[in-house]
Amino acid sequence: MRTEELLALGMLGRGSRLTERIEMLLDRERVFSPRASMSRMAASAIALLGCVIAGSLAPRLVAFAQARPAFEVASVKSVKPETHAEPDIETSPGGLTMRSNNLVGLVMWAYQIDEANQISGPDWIRTQDFDVTAKAAGPVSTGQLRLMLQTLLEERFKLALHRERKIVPLYSLLVDKNGPKLHEVQQDPQKGVGLAMEEGTITEHMVNHLSELASMLPVFLDGRPVEDKTGLTGIYEITLKVELDADQMKRFPRAGAAFMGFGYISGIFDAVEKLGLKLEATKGPVEFLVIDHVEKPDAN
Repeated sequence: MRTEELLALGMLGRGSRLTERIEMLLDRERVFSPRASMSRMAASAIALLGCVIAGSLAPRLVAFAQARPAFEVASVKSVKPETHAEPDIETSPGGLTMRSNNLVGLVMWAYQIDEANQISGPDWIRTQDFDVTAKAAGPVSTGQLRLMLQTLLEERFKLALHRERKIVPLYSLLVDKNGPKLHEVQQDPQKGVGLAMEEGTITEHMVNHLSELASMLPVFLDGRPVEDKTGLTGIYEITLKVELDADQMKRFPRAGAAFMGFGYISGIFDAVEKLGLKLEATKGPVEFLVIDHVEKPDAN
């Protein structure tokens, strides 16, 4: 107890600086109220809440602030109705050219939708064709070109849409039990697909990911979607040879008809098996696009 008394005397004695400071505060008639502390606590709580809200919104604000990819220059022109040209798409490391494509075709390519029936909207999106020529500021990937086309569609066509997923019949692209028979390459994917039709055979050559092959296969399967379930992520040189019978050759005499689909071609299963892959019928969720608003673009 003696030690505690000496300590208290040292802290609060007349010679203590702490005592002088307490007396100085009391001489100024300062009033200490719990109400002031409560107001400060409330202010602190509000400030803390503001920090929490700002922290939760920060990722969205950053994403909003980031510029969406867009073409440096782009031209969109309506095609005259009397023009009868096959739809065509050509890409390069920094450019995109789409000839005689209706809006459905543009949206399919921009959003990687396999079939036209997965897009709903006004009638003219299927009857009016457009020519699109666009260039980026520099070399970009196919994925970036798709995003740039999405931006262009929003700007020129005032396109607004939403996505819906439905369970539908589809095919899964899988690796065969004996393994893939593909030549993997160490290079960037080729932009586009080389297609030829002669002597009862459709030959398609591409250098790309298997996801691109899967997106192309529905044209042989009467529009039934195909999902890449191979798990193979490399870049492959792919040559797909599909045999047609005489009736099928009469129905589809032009290679350009492949854009609209060949219908159901049984030979596609053999062609896929030669690549060490297989198609398996199943069901699964498929994305559909519903156009909420769209306008015909001004001539430019």
